Amino acid sequence: MALCDVVTFHVVVLTSAFHHAALHSTTLCHTLDLLRLKQEAIASITRAMESIPADCVVNDHLIAAVAKMASYEAMYGDRALYHMHMTALQKMVHLRGGLESLGLGGLLARMVLSRVCRTN
Repeated sequence: MALCDVVTFHVVVLTSAFHHAALHSTTLCHTLDLLRLKQEAIASITRAMESIPADCVVNDHLIAAVAKMASYEAMYGDRALYHMHMTALQKMVHLRGGLESLGLGGLLARMVLSRVCRTN
C-alpha cells in the first residue's frame, strides 16, 4: 500500500525513520530531518482530506495512513495528537459504514483494530 499511495508512503517513512533514530543516536541535523518528515506526512494527509469531494467517502489508503499516524504518535509522539488521529480514524470508519466496509480483504479492519487494541 505504501508503494501505491504517497500519503501512506510519507507516514511509513516517518515511522521507519523515527524507529531507526530511536535505535541509533541522532544528531541535531537528523532531528530536523525527522521533523521535516513529520511535517510532510501531516501535510500529505491534510491535502488528501481536503481533496475529497463532499459526496465521496474516504478511501482505504487514507484510512491506513491515519491509522499509521495514530500508531506513530502513540509510539514516538504526543498523546493529544494520538487521540486526535484516533478520533479522525473513528469518524472515517463510521462514514465508510463500519469496519466491515473497509477493503483489502479484511486486512485494513485488522490494522485499525490493532491500533486501538495496542494503544489502549
